[in-house]
Amino acid sequence: MKQKKYITVAVIVVLFLVGVATIAWNLIPQNVAPLPTILDTSVLSPGPPIQDSDFVCEKCGASVKGGGYTNHCPKCLWSKHVDVEPGDRAASCRGLMEPLMLEGSSPEYSILHRCVLCGHERKNKVVSEDDPDAVLTIAKRR
Repeated sequence: MKQKKYITVAVIVVLFLVGVATIAWNLIPQNVAPLPTILDTSVLSPGPPIQDSDFVCEKCGASVKGGGYTNHCPKCLWSKHVDVEPGDRAASCRGLMEPLMLEGSSPEYSILHRCVLCGHERKNKVVSEDDPDAVLTIAKRR
């Protein structure tokens, strides 16, 4: 007798859940355009053009040969607040950005920079051209 009650209760619960699911499904608009898939490149913008980014470091005076999106001096690791989005060079601040600390783990370390004028913070990847001694100096600040 108990088994029949449990089966009856289980059937009622299943019917209830099916009813709720049906109601929820009917609330979803059916004429919505499908979301783009991860491989649908037609919806991606090409991004900002890569710019020649050779510069003289305003902190240490090193001449830096940029590779398009170079974002810090490889000698002293200081950066400059020039981007709103990476590579757009649209920030109006133009303050120097101090390398505060090293974050992450090998081989994906990042340098946390803070603008000395406005306080904006941004992480930049450590690259092979960066001076290992300068990177170690920042790592010791932890």
